[in-house]
Amino acid sequence: QPDIVFLDLAMPQHNGVYAAEKIKQIKKDAKIVMVSAYDPSIVKKQLAGIQVLGVLQKPYVLSEIQTVLYPKIRA
Repeated sequence: QPDIVFLDLAMPQHNGVYAAEKIKQIKKDAKIVMVSAYDPSIVKKQLAGIQVLGVLQKPYVLSEIQTVLYPKIRA
C-alpha cells in the first residue's frame, strides 16, 4: 500500500483517469498525483469527481512536486 501514487494521464491500454478510478474503488482515501503533458485545466476536467492531491504538468521540477505535496502532508 503506497503512501502516494503518481499516475500519468497517458498510459498503454487504459489512461490515468481509469487507473485513478480503480484505485479509489479499492482505497477511497488513496493519495494520487496526476502527471501529464496536457494542459492542467484539461486534466482537471477529465478528473471531475475524482479527488487527487494535484496535477503536475510535464516537464516538472522538484519544487513543483513539493508545492503539491507539502500542504497535504502537513495536514
